[in-house]
Amino acid sequence: MKTYLEYGGYPGSYEFIDNKFEWLSYMKDSIITPVIEKDILSMVHVKSPALFRQSFDLICSYAAQEISYTKLLGQLQDKGNTDLVKNYIELFEAAFLVKSLEKYSGKIIKKRSSSPKIFPLAPALYSQAIDMQFNDEYYGHSFEAFVLMELIRLRGYLRI
Repeated sequence: MKTYLEYGGYPGSYEFIDNKFEWLSYMKDSIITPVIEKDILSMVHVKSPALFRQSFDLICSYAAQEISYTKLLGQLQDKGNTDLVKNYIELFEAAFLVKSLEKYSGKIIKKRSSSPKIFPLAPALYSQAIDMQFNDEYYGHSFEAFVLMELIRLRGYLRI
């Protein structure tokens, strides 16, 4: 389970788990860059592609954590607004890279004003975003993301 929480999600990356630098290089060059460059940016116009790329690692580094759009925007190296960050997250969701969950509330106002929890849809995306600096907190966030992935996968089988 520990290996999956650190490297899981992309079978091709497992041949590189003995070498941190090769694994990170594989993830960036073979998985993340092609999805962002060829899948997203070739189909959707983004005003600042460099900012878009930078935002992906930042968003993934907050796996399973509630984070405000304003805080995310403050950590990006370019000017923008919270709608820009929301749009970026929506594009990453459409590419099946992340999932954002809003707080549940029966009141629409509370839903809209709440900060989302962001979940990378593979532990490997979180690992590469934090440069494989594992600690107890990492495993907690990674496991929470894993549980969400399983719930999404089982959505048609659950009777709630």
